[in-house]
Amino acid sequence: AKGELQQVAALAAEAADELRAAVVELRPAALDEDGLVATLRTQIQVLDRAHTARVTFTGHGVRALPAAQEEAVLRVAQEALHNALRHSGGDHVDVTLDRRGGGAVLRVSDDGGGFDPRIVRRAGRHLGLVSMRDRASGVGGRLTVESAPGKGTTIEMEVPGG
Repeated sequence: AKGELQQVAALAAEAADELRAAVVELRPAALDEDGLVATLRTQIQVLDRAHTARVTFTGHGVRALPAAQEEAVLRVAQEALHNALRHSGGDHVDVTLDRRGGGAVLRVSDDGGGFDPRIVRRAGRHLGLVSMRDRASGVGGRLTVESAPGKGTTIEMEVPGG
């Protein structure tokens, strides 16, 4: 019976992962209707109410970006927020979106436990980081990760203007 329960739990986890992946692939209508800044602000307000960690957002002077870039920024923000809220153990997550030249810079910082990126890479527990880097490079941007044990984590994505 214990083995069957473990098998059911594994199947449920796999189904949840597949559903999450499918949802992530859908382009949110809010991006087209409200724009990137408003969409991020709304999603972050929901997360702030749903979690014990404080989640804040500041957006400054960001002009509309090409659709693919806006979607990539949103998806990286979502993944970085998910990681911070699920794994950091911190009390605060700060998200900023600022204009840089004709493009934008997204920064997601937490005050949690941090990690050694080299260990995470070697342990193979970095699919989220790989996904974020792929999304950034796929739209001509770059992603940097700064973290150390006990120092929190900052993920920064820069995208050029379109």
